[in-house]
Amino acid sequence: MAVAFFGALRCEADLVGDWSTYGGGPTHSGYFPGSLNGSSLVLKWTAPMPNFNILQPVTGGGRVFVSVGWYFGAMSLRALDANTGQSLWSNELGSAQAINPPTYDNGAVFVEMISPSATYRFDAATGTKNWSMGFTSQATSYMAPIAVDGTVYAATGYYTELTAYNQANGSQQFSVGLIGNGCDAWTPAFYNGKIYTWVNGLFTEHDPFAGSRNWTLTNATSSEFLYSMNRTIAIADGRAYFTSTTHLMAVDLAQKTNLWQVQGSFSGTPAVANGKVYAICDGLVRAYTTDGGYVNTYSGTNGSSFSGQLIVTDDVLFAAGDYGVYVFKLADAKVQQYITSFRTPCYCYRSSTISLANNTLYIASGDSNVYAYSAESPLQLTLDTSGSGNQINLRWASEAGRTYYVLFSTNLYTSAFARISTNVATPPINVLSIPRGNSSEGFYRLQAQ
Repeated sequence: MAVAFFGALRCEADLVGDWSTYGGGPTHSGYFPGSLNGSSLVLKWTAPMPNFNILQPVTGGGRVFVSVGWYFGAMSLRALDANTGQSLWSNELGSAQAINPPTYDNGAVFVEMISPSATYRFDAATGTKNWSMGFTSQATSYMAPIAVDGTVYAATGYYTELTAYNQANGSQQFSVGLIGNGCDAWTPAFYNGKIYTWVNGLFTEHDPFAGSRNWTLTNATSSEFLYSMNRTIAIADGRAYFTSTTHLMAVDLAQKTNLWQVQGSFSGTPAVANGKVYAICDGLVRAYTTDGGYVNTYSGTNGSSFSGQLIVTDDVLFAAGDYGVYVFKLADAKVQQYITSFRTPCYCYRSSTISLANNTLYIASGDSNVYAYSAESPLQLTLDTSGSGNQINLRWASEAGRTYYVLFSTNLYTSAFARISTNVATPPINVLSIPRGNSSEGFYRLQAQ
């Protein structure tokens, strides 16, 4: 009889680094260097929150930071242990109209609240408030601020303003009004020593020290953007990419010129990685070259409409939709893994907001929980053929307190591996015996929780 291949199926994921703010960093590119390498994401921990409105998690210093709260209810900023999900500290901030997503930088966490409106800095290790600076605002929400080179840049203002604070003491370095009517749900971007904004159909480069306008391009009419933007600029390789409601657009930053526009029903912020631009259009993710040429479309298997943050690595695309989170292979746009957001006892799907850091996908769910799905792969599944001729033995090093799952498929390249065994840890080694036969020939995978 033929000898089947058994063992760990793929290389380990190498997605090392933190997710410090929206888009992964001040350029908001949505690109996370490294590869998932075919690994499956396995639930690592669940952390309950006091409210369903959990903003996008960020990470730093071995911690996960989330802001939580809904419309004139109790607002809070919370820190979780990145490995266990255990609460490290919670800073209760009182009632407000809204709290915005946090940003991590250099041992500090920055967040804004609205009505009463203020920008805060907290010590990331202890949760101690270092400073707060009030500002005037009639907006209901903003995207996360950015923190660069000792300065925090944030969206503020009764109408639309760009404000900069000294990271150390909170002193205001400048606050400048932007051209046009007021709008909310936006944030600036930083690239190559300059600040960039896109609001009210105008793309502007700002001096990072004074906030003054270096140059401005008109990109859209008033009918092409919304009061609540829910989007910002993604920048990579000297080009800026952004969307109106009807176009995906690109600007050459060195030449200070509009490069191209692609028409469609766009939403959210594009992601840029490895010479491709990924944008949500008609609820699906479409990929384009950096010159605007169409490449591919990424769509869920259950008709899911995508929204919010896109995350791109060197081999996969993460997209959150109506029914959960999809992991797509970049090469062929096929679904590598689907993480459902279906919840009981409501028997309904909940919203998902995603971040990626250190081989872990973090999902802030509308069911009032933060979930961590780990792609880390300390598990080695080996084949032991020293036993009798009637069985094979699968062995792996076992860690106390974990549950292990053995999955099987006859096709190495499918994502539909079926679970054939659930094993509670029996350190130091777990063994699973399988009768030999044609039905045992195939590919085995090991997961842990």
